[in-house]
Amino acid sequence: MSYKPNLNLERNIKKKLIKGLDKASVVLQDEIKDNLSGPKTSKKLGVGTGKLKRSIQIDRSDINDLSVGVGTNVSYAGIHEFGGVIKVKTAEKLKFKIGNYWRTAKSVIIPARPFFRPSIKTAKKKMLKQFRGII
Repeated sequence: MSYKPNLNLERNIKKKLIKGLDKASVVLQDEIKDNLSGPKTSKKLGVGTGKLKRSIQIDRSDINDLSVGVGTNVSYAGIHEFGGVIKVKTAEKLKFKIGNYWRTAKSVIIPARPFFRPSIKTAKKKMLKQFRGII
């Protein structure tokens, strides 16, 4: 006896998985944006201009291969997520404004104020629920 694949069943399962991935990625995107909302604190980045929050996008280009991505293309996202030191490269000093006053320094320590990784933990149950509701 030979195995004959049920192509309709396979297509239906894949369609449902794609739908679940799409819905789960929206849940994660919303959670990240929620983490970027509100006032800035020592542990929360908060919203300045809103550029980072608006940049959180879903990449569905590989959804037919059952892969999606949620992320940002804003250059300063990583330093806020992980923290780090910004050092002078070409100028004598860094120059930046704090409130109404200009400051200079040879380096600045940026504390980690993660917005992405905590969102994954928070959204995990909601994302799994999206799959359970579809399959």
